[in-house]
Amino acid sequence: MFNLHRFGAIYIIAAFVCLLYTPTQIHAASKTTYHNPIVYIGADGNVYMTSLDQPLRTGILRSNKARFGNVRWSPDSSRFVVAEFTPAFDYDGGKTPITPKLYLVESGNAPKILSRINIGRPTISAWSPDGSHLAYISDESPSVKLMSAPIDGGEVTELGHFAGCIAEGPKPSKEAYLEAEELGASDPFGSEFSINWTPYGILFGSSCGATFAMISPDDGTILWKWENREFGSLPIVSHDGKYALAANNPSGNSGENEVFSIDLVTGKRTALMALKNTIPLGWTSDNQEIFYVTQSDGTSVNGDVAKANIGKKLFDQWPISGYRATFAIWQIANDGSGRPRQLFQREGYGLGVLAVMPDNSAIISSFITSSAKRIQAINEDATLEQANAIPDGGIQIISVPLRNDTPQLKQIALGGQPAIGNGNFEVGN
Repeated sequence: MFNLHRFGAIYIIAAFVCLLYTPTQIHAASKTTYHNPIVYIGADGNVYMTSLDQPLRTGILRSNKARFGNVRWSPDSSRFVVAEFTPAFDYDGGKTPITPKLYLVESGNAPKILSRINIGRPTISAWSPDGSHLAYISDESPSVKLMSAPIDGGEVTELGHFAGCIAEGPKPSKEAYLEAEELGASDPFGSEFSINWTPYGILFGSSCGATFAMISPDDGTILWKWENREFGSLPIVSHDGKYALAANNPSGNSGENEVFSIDLVTGKRTALMALKNTIPLGWTSDNQEIFYVTQSDGTSVNGDVAKANIGKKLFDQWPISGYRATFAIWQIANDGSGRPRQLFQREGYGLGVLAVMPDNSAIISSFITSSAKRIQAINEDATLEQANAIPDGGIQIISVPLRNDTPQLKQIALGGQPAIGNGNFEVGN
């Protein structure tokens, strides 16, 4: 979810880093078939598959010195791609980075590296509607190139050069790093980017900066562009690729947040007044309804420098800042009409990725918990044992059923970036 407080003192730069290669091990498992499989990134940074109808999980890929992220299913759900990269927390901490790599995982087959695709940071990609090509980002945020390549070999095409934003500030919290990886940013200070390959072109989105445009996959021609857009959420594209939802913040002020439905043929925007000051999250599988999130009671907690004796034992640095708010997910008609239905409410740091089961039976979302209460307890003279008993910031995947009158959330796994396939998928040896 787009957070306005991420950006301050913004300017545009280009960054280039020398990257190194490291091998990745395949995590072997017995052969298992999953129906409507959920691929996710575990808390350990590795790739797993599970489903709602069986209490199993299978390890797909394991990294020695990095982590995985940004799962993208092919249109027919017969395969998916996932990237391996050095996480921003390690990258900013001076750890020697690996060269980012993109893996292809097909049903019934062992994963393989797409060595021809030189994916950049952030490591995002998108399938063409017919499943024959991948669009992806090359180079490094905030100055990136949009590329296209046939999935099975052929000429790589450069489609344009785009710049996002970068901010400055104190060292971010662990939760901020988790959020950045969920939302398509290379680090907490960088723009979030997204690529969606629609029937009308490639929609390139950024949470900050002027780039929000439909681009021709043939030669990179900009077919239409959202002019003078500075801040906002990434586009959430309908399953048929005809419309997108996006929030806009004309002055970076959350009180002026507006949500628009965008016709992807023309770029024409229609304001959804009922969703003002919210962030869109997703569409039902039939595109008839949409999901959005509201945020209230936001509170920042700053660690007391005088409490370093306890603080430094529980955090990588002290003092540190924490943030918590109450988040609620709602469901409403795609034109914003009618009475919204609340599906979920919880206190924490923020929401990450939301996905919808193909049969509209449930939503699957990543949720980032907050360390604010632990920081507050340390400030109030909690002992080490007392403070350690309070949950730290982290990330988990939850499901919320849509067919119950009173939806009850269920934790699926510790981890994030859930992506759902349609049909059956076989993994393991």
